[in-house]
Amino acid sequence: MTSDEESFTQFWSVYQRKINRDDAQAAYAKALQAGAVADAINARSKVYAVERTTAIKAGDDPKWTLYPSTWLNKRKFNDPLPPGIVIDQDGKRHRVRAGGRRSLG
Repeated sequence: MTSDEESFTQFWSVYQRKINRDDAQAAYAKALQAGAVADAINARSKVYAVERTTAIKAGDDPKWTLYPSTWLNKRKFNDPLPPGIVIDQDGKRHRVRAGGRRSLG
């Protein structure tokens, strides 16, 4: 298994709507070929999973969760982070403000 395949497997494991794996894998490969970074895609997909779980618990219909290939093709991994606190890989806390602006928290 190549590192790209392993990265996709990680993406697939956290993405909530497991529909059309082959389409998603092709879209993932296309995103990487276009210069996207696998770790960034996977990290943002985890945030999207939390966003959707929160929305669904609040009454949003799960059908509004994007298909994985759509999420990738629309480059949603580049969307700004939602407001809140983020802890980076070094354990430092950062506040994310509206619009994805980051500041030390």
